[in-house]
Amino acid sequence: MLRIQNLILFLLLSASMSCSNKKSPPVNQAPRSTPLCQQGPAPPSYCDTIKTYTGNVTTVSGTATYKPREIINGILSGEVTTPLPIRYAEIEVTDSNGNVAQCGETDANGNFSLQLPMDSQTYTISIRSRANNNHYKAQVFDAPERKNLYSLSTQVTTTTSNITGITLTASATGNILSGAFNILDQVLKANDFLRTQVGACPFSGCQQFTVAPNIDIYWEKGFNPATYFDPNPSSPASFYLMGYSCLFISGGNGTSPSTGDPNNEDTDHFDNSIILHEYGHFLEDVYSKSDSPGGSHGGNRIIDPRLAWGEGWGNFFQAAVRNSPDYIDTFGNTDGTNYGYIFNIPLEDVSTFGCSSSPSKPGCDLPTNNGEGNFREFAITRTLWDLFDDATETGDNVNASFPDIWATLTSSTGFLDPLTAFRSIGLLHERQPALTGSTPDDWSSVQTLHKQNINRTQFAQYVTGGSCVNYTLNSKGYSFFIDGIDDPNDTGSIDTANLLMNADFYHYKHSGGGLTIELSYQTDPSDPDETPSEPDMDLYLIRETDALSSPFKVSENYIDGNINTSETESISISNLDPGNYLIVVIIYTGVNDSGGTIGNTPNGLRFPAGSQTYYNILANGVTLCPSSL
Repeated sequence: MLRIQNLILFLLLSASMSCSNKKSPPVNQAPRSTPLCQQGPAPPSYCDTIKTYTGNVTTVSGTATYKPREIINGILSGEVTTPLPIRYAEIEVTDSNGNVAQCGETDANGNFSLQLPMDSQTYTISIRSRANNNHYKAQVFDAPERKNLYSLSTQVTTTTSNITGITLTASATGNILSGAFNILDQVLKANDFLRTQVGACPFSGCQQFTVAPNIDIYWEKGFNPATYFDPNPSSPASFYLMGYSCLFISGGNGTSPSTGDPNNEDTDHFDNSIILHEYGHFLEDVYSKSDSPGGSHGGNRIIDPRLAWGEGWGNFFQAAVRNSPDYIDTFGNTDGTNYGYIFNIPLEDVSTFGCSSSPSKPGCDLPTNNGEGNFREFAITRTLWDLFDDATETGDNVNASFPDIWATLTSSTGFLDPLTAFRSIGLLHERQPALTGSTPDDWSSVQTLHKQNINRTQFAQYVTGGSCVNYTLNSKGYSFFIDGIDDPNDTGSIDTANLLMNADFYHYKHSGGGLTIELSYQTDPSDPDETPSEPDMDLYLIRETDALSSPFKVSENYIDGNINTSETESISISNLDPGNYLIVVIIYTGVNDSGGTIGNTPNGLRFPAGSQTYYNILANGVTLCPSSL
C-alpha cells in the first residue's frame, strides 16, 4: 500500500509577534506591482558631475545628519541625543525651474561644500538616500513601481559669497526620514567592515574586498513589503530577493503606507540587526553561492543544513559588523503603547537566556549530538561568532578568523567550486584548511564546542558507482548503516524529522536520461542494544532548488512487518535532466494509517524509529559508494 503525505513548502520571510488590525488599501491606491527591481521606472541619474562656475560664486557649506531611534535593553526608544552624520551620500542642487545646478557628496562627517552662481536665485539642496562611490553603492527607494529617492532638503538664496552653518537633520518622528538614511548607513558600515577584514585578504584565491556592487533597497513608512506576496499579510516582513540585488525593509504592517502604525507595529528601519542580516544574504548572493531553498526556521529545531547555513551566516554577519554578540528584532517604540522585542538572542553566553529550562526556546538552538550543530541555525551562528571574536573562553581559543571564512566563501575551490552542490557549513569546515595557507587556523575547539561535523559525511556526502561492502548481514554486503531514535518532537513529517539521526543525505550527479534509484535495507535481528524492530524507511529524490519538504520524487511504501526479510523502495524516471540530485534515505515515524497492524504497530499509532539497519543504494543497478569530488 502506498502511503501519501502532505508536503508543504513554507516561505518564511520574517517572524513577527506584533498584532494589528488588517485594513484594506484606499480605493484610490493603485495596485502594487511585482517586487522585482527591474520593474517600474528607471531611477533618476546619479548626480556626479561637479560644475565649475566663473565670475561671482557663492560657496554653500553645511552638515547633513540623521537621528535614529536607539535600542535600549531590546526596546526601540527615543531618538539618539547626538545626530549621526549622513556619510558619502549624493547631493543634488536644483534651481527654481528644477534644473540641476550642482552635484556633490557629503564627506565622512556629513559635511558638504558646494559652489553656485552668486546670482540672487533660490536653489534647493537635496541630500539623497543614495551613494555610488568607492565607499559604498546603494539606493533607498520608496517602492519598485515608483523608485522615488528620499531627500533631506533646504533652500538657499545666493546673495553673498559664503553661506555657512547649514545643518540638516532627518528625524525619527513624523515622516521618519531618518529611517531611510539609517538603512543607507548600515550598508556603509558593512562595506567598511569588509574592507577592514578582507581588503587585503592574505590567502590565495580569496577575493580582495573593495566595494560591493549596488543594491536597491525599498522601504516606506508604515508599509509591509509582505503585501507583495499576500494582499492582507498577518505580520510584517523584511527580505532579500536572491538573484535580483533587491532588498525590502519593513516600515510597519500597513498594506499601504497610510495604513501602517510604525509606533505600535513591527518595523525594521532602525533594527540594524535585521538590515545587516538581509545585506549578508546579498553579499552571499553576489560574492559566494547559496543553495538555501528557503523555508520555515525558528531558531529552535533541526532544519535543512542548507537553510541553517544561509540564516546562520546572516545572523553572524550582522553581529560581526555591529561587533555585538546578539541578534535583536524590535516591534513598536516608546512613543506608542505596543512595543517590545520579538527576539533578543545572545550569541555568546546563553546561561541567562533560559535554555536550560526551555531548550526549545527560539534562539537557544543548542545541539546535543555530535554533528547536530550543522543542522541548527544558531549553532552555526555561534560557531562563526566564536571563530571571529577576540574572546577566549572555555572551548573557544580561536579569534580573528573572518578572512578564513571569507576565503572559503569566495574561492573557486571553496563555495564557488562548480562541482559542489547542496552547500552547508560542512563544506566550510571541509575546505577551510586547504584554502588558508600553510598554517591554517585550528578550528577544532570551536567545532567541538558547537558539535559541528567537520565535513559533509552527514549531509550531501558525494556518492558514485563502486564497490564498498562495509557491513555484512545474512551473508549479504551493505554499504550504509542507520540507527534511528524515537524523537518526541517528530510528528512524522520531514519538517519535524530528526534529520541528523533519522535520515541520510547523498549528493549524486546524473549525466542525463533514465534513472532508477533503489533502496534495499535489512534490519539486524540480533541488535544487542534493544529489542529488534524494523524501521519504515522511505526514499526521496531532491533537485538542487527543492526544499526537503517538497521532494521531486518519492517512494513511500509500508514495510511488510517481517524483520527477517529485506525491504525495498524504488524511484524510476524515464528521462531525467542531467545535474546534481540529493538522495535522501529517511525513517518514517509517522502514524500508521494503513487500516491494519503492520509489524508491531497497530493502525493509528506511530511507527518506531526501529533498530540498527543496513542498506544499499543502487543507481541504474550500480551500487553507490561514498567518494569525493
